[in-house]
Amino acid sequence: MKYYYNEFAQNWWSKKWLDSIENIEKFKNRLPRGRTYARKGNVVDIFPKNGKIFSYVQGSVDIPYEQRINLKEFTDKEKNQIKTILKSRYDFLSSLIAGDFPQEFYDMLKSLKIDLFPEQWEDIDATCSCPDWANPCKHIASVFYIIARELDKDPLILFEMHGIDREEIIEREKEDIFLDIFKDLSTEDEEPELLESQKSMLDYIEFLNNNYQFTKKDIKKFLYKIYDNNAHKIEQLNTDENKKIKLTKDIKIDLDLKSMNLYLIFDNEKKIFEGFLEDVIDGNLTENVKDSKMGIFLKNMISYAMFIIYNSYYIPYPIKIDKEHFSMLFLPYFANDSISKFFGYLLNIFPEEINETSLSKILIMISKVIKYNLKSTDIENDLDDNILKSFITDTIIDEMKFYDKHHYKNIKNYFEPILSLNIPIRMLLSIKIVRREKYSLEIDVFDKRDPFSIEELRHYLGKDSNYKNMILRKVSFISKYVPIINEYLMTKKKRFEIYSFDLANILIDSKNMLKQLGVEIDIPSELDYIKTPEPFIFLDLEKKSYTYLEVKENLKFEIQIKIDDITISVDEYLNYFSEKSNGIFEFEGRFVINDFEFLNEIKNIKKRFEKIDRVNFLKFLFNSYFERIQIILSDKMLEFKKYFLEKLDVALPEKINVNLRKYQVNGYKWIYNNLIKGFNICLADDMGLGKTVQILTIIQKFKEEKKLKKPSLVVCPTSVIVNWKREANKFTPDLDVEIYHGSKRELEEIIDKDLIITSYGIIRHDINQMKNYFFDFVILDEAQNIKNPETSQSKSVKQLKANYKAALTGTPIENKVLELWSIYDFLMPGYLGDKNLFKKDFIEKIEKFGSKSKIKSLKNMINPFLLRRMKNDTNVIKDLPDKVVIDEYTYLSKEQEKLYQKELDYSLNGIKNKKGVSRSGNIFRLITKLKQICNHPLNYNNDFEYNVKISGKSEKTVELIENIIEIEEKALIFTQYVQMGKILKKMLEDKFNKKILFFHGGLNSKQREDLIDKFNNDEDIPVMIVSLKAGGTGLNLTAANHVIHYDLWWNPAVENQATDRVYRIGQDKKVFVHRLITTNTFEERINEIINEKKELSNELVQKGEKWITEMNDSELKKMFSLRDRY
Repeated sequence: MKYYYNEFAQNWWSKKWLDSIENIEKFKNRLPRGRTYARKGNVVDIFPKNGKIFSYVQGSVDIPYEQRINLKEFTDKEKNQIKTILKSRYDFLSSLIAGDFPQEFYDMLKSLKIDLFPEQWEDIDATCSCPDWANPCKHIASVFYIIARELDKDPLILFEMHGIDREEIIEREKEDIFLDIFKDLSTEDEEPELLESQKSMLDYIEFLNNNYQFTKKDIKKFLYKIYDNNAHKIEQLNTDENKKIKLTKDIKIDLDLKSMNLYLIFDNEKKIFEGFLEDVIDGNLTENVKDSKMGIFLKNMISYAMFIIYNSYYIPYPIKIDKEHFSMLFLPYFANDSISKFFGYLLNIFPEEINETSLSKILIMISKVIKYNLKSTDIENDLDDNILKSFITDTIIDEMKFYDKHHYKNIKNYFEPILSLNIPIRMLLSIKIVRREKYSLEIDVFDKRDPFSIEELRHYLGKDSNYKNMILRKVSFISKYVPIINEYLMTKKKRFEIYSFDLANILIDSKNMLKQLGVEIDIPSELDYIKTPEPFIFLDLEKKSYTYLEVKENLKFEIQIKIDDITISVDEYLNYFSEKSNGIFEFEGRFVINDFEFLNEIKNIKKRFEKIDRVNFLKFLFNSYFERIQIILSDKMLEFKKYFLEKLDVALPEKINVNLRKYQVNGYKWIYNNLIKGFNICLADDMGLGKTVQILTIIQKFKEEKKLKKPSLVVCPTSVIVNWKREANKFTPDLDVEIYHGSKRELEEIIDKDLIITSYGIIRHDINQMKNYFFDFVILDEAQNIKNPETSQSKSVKQLKANYKAALTGTPIENKVLELWSIYDFLMPGYLGDKNLFKKDFIEKIEKFGSKSKIKSLKNMINPFLLRRMKNDTNVIKDLPDKVVIDEYTYLSKEQEKLYQKELDYSLNGIKNKKGVSRSGNIFRLITKLKQICNHPLNYNNDFEYNVKISGKSEKTVELIENIIEIEEKALIFTQYVQMGKILKKMLEDKFNKKILFFHGGLNSKQREDLIDKFNNDEDIPVMIVSLKAGGTGLNLTAANHVIHYDLWWNPAVENQATDRVYRIGQDKKVFVHRLITTNTFEERINEIINEKKELSNELVQKGEKWITEMNDSELKKMFSLRDRY
């Protein structure tokens, strides 16, 4: 098997090795070929032996060539110098034991002229069995690169290549040292109660090193997955209390360590341990009086294992099987005394004599229960990695191949600092105050079984001890977080002087990690409560204020710093602490943490703070924090906030012609309360909930209260101008309403009206004129039209002047952050701050990183001025009828208007003086042609393009579908014409880049079933277009709750039949029916006749469209002629 490499060196010493090799002039021509050989996996074996590196490289022949490489052997003097350094520098020794190579150790050797890395060819002795006369050959060159990888795994190889035996540097330690930890436990006669601890292995994973050599996968993520899956599996385990497990027979345990198989022998029956677990794991494991001794042990052992699984009290650790093989165990983690005592109890009740073999059996059994519980969890997705596979199965890892060598040692080094939590030896850091800002540190160890066994760490490391290397690994691990420990180990002083920075490093930065790793810290009582400066912003008012404008004028604000019970200004704080270093300092009799990062953050916040204007600060009234700094309100501010949040009851206006639903009344009151207090609003109710009528009610109320001295202005898409006027005439007939649109518009002529309705396009075109007028109330309908703050349309709208402002939108805007900023820039300019700062503080953090804190902060700022109700809200759904029918009025485009008039003139001329069937036929033809023109010019004449903008109905449909997609709902669009269905399908697919279905009469039954199934079940398909004749009956399409009647039959029975595809049994949502009617055309006139003459409507609809054919020429002209637009 070949092992391919992309890189050869990860640590500084392996990179230094390659740099040294590549800088030797003699090698430069050979190295590129050698690197290629190494990358391709041609080095098939490599191993150290007797101070030399032996290797085999596959060349062009079948038998690999053999290499031998060693460096110049150190002299006895050099070897003694190295040993002397390591005896006095436990920090170096601890790092080497943990698989690390301190740079300082190398520098010290270099200063003694001890060269670890070759500088010239003469420093290397290398041979190869290949016939190439050149030395080094490409085979030797390839081995140089693989040596770099081996050095990453074990830097001691570098010393071995110079003739130093590793046991001359570090003491040989027992491979099964972990057994001593469990063997040394005192046995317990009585069964102790197992108690839960606040700590678990999940608390330690974050502290594990990110540099590991035994897998390419994310080991921390893998471990979290193990613990989460295992605990969850225990939660889901259904134990059958009635399944009483009886283990009455004599049982023997047989362990085959080479295969990691463990057998239970019942009389003469031999059963694999996992099979036994399968039989008993879900049963009642309560002890039975007839249970055998081993039966009692097994029940207690399984219960113990289940407890540590559920609480994540177990540690991964390798077990050596023989010289070339190992496997992984999960060992109990003694999170508290009850867990170690219960293990001691298991030792006591185990029927065999406790020795290394029997102890191995117990630990392997516990590990097997843990691994068995992981079966059938999604953790198995990681089984492609053989090392990780051994964590969750009893896979044997073979280290015979060189690329698998050192895995055992690397895994052991990786997890041993955590396993050391189980040993009785503890480290103690003692800190004393020497004088102002200077302290002393002592590091001792003690046996927790004997509190009087305390001795200095250096003394402990200088003598023989079972746990010496384990403590050295822990020291190496900790020193990466607390570097002062290495300095302490370099000195011979019992008390080592440290400074404010070191104190902060121990008591603040690393305190949690030290505690988790079982290191105890003894400090004077004065240091028990180190104070952290707490900045806050104080908001106040110069005098009591009750409106937005008053608050804006009277607002005062400043940053202050609280230290314990002292409050100082930010300038005082910066003046005192800016000159000091990182660390812990005394201030006014209190010990205070000083941190450069915090200081710089405060300085930067102060700069940004000073640039914020008053209006921007109002958002802090509703937000608890500014850039993580708490906001504190004065009593005056709290009084204003209480007044603002207090909802005044307000009666409905007298002159409204509508019974508002309860949620609409609540909306009206909310709008009123905000506006009279000077705060503009965004009403973001779902489409169809009546935003228009709520705003009209407010305008009428303001008129009755004489709050309107000047006109109100509605700015909306052209497609809904007529809707606004119609609803105003219908619901608030007391309002004097005029439309400002069309080529003959004159603002001066209508400036005295109560309500003026215009479009975004007109505002953009006429802004230079309109910005000179002052309106009492400006309302933006479909406010998402200003979502891009850079467009001329947005900039024009924001120049309008008004006392009150409202933005209406039916789409959810909370997560469209720039759109939100632009809308509030219209409503309350400056409230959300400068656009560029807003982008940096909110848009980037929310849209790129999904920052929950920023989302929460933004919601806190806008929620007081944003009201959004959805159709399925509890308080809305009960007020709504099951089916809401909305007439949607649209205009003819200029293209449609020309076609309409031309067709009308032509057809009326052809109908004149005709009688009977010929006349009726021509009238039906006229109806069809005008319907097609109202639909879309392309539905009438193939010379036109698929252009949404040349049809009022198409524009309105796109607008409706956009809203429906936004709120993740579905719609059916009914049309009488197959061609119109095709036009809609293309236009909607082009616009939304989504699959749009078309159900028509040309489909066979299988195709129809497929379409219905897709529409009802595929969440990515928002719309199905249905040919009215094809989809009138027999379909169940309850996935949709919106119906759009694109062209009308003027027969409620036919419309209802189509609508009932959605509004039927199985529909669990409110249904919204949108009827598209082209205003100023015969469509509007027919709809009016049917609605106005209720007593005739049944008779008319029974005749269908035949009643129109009975009209005379004059009546036809009146019926079909275009009316004035406004």
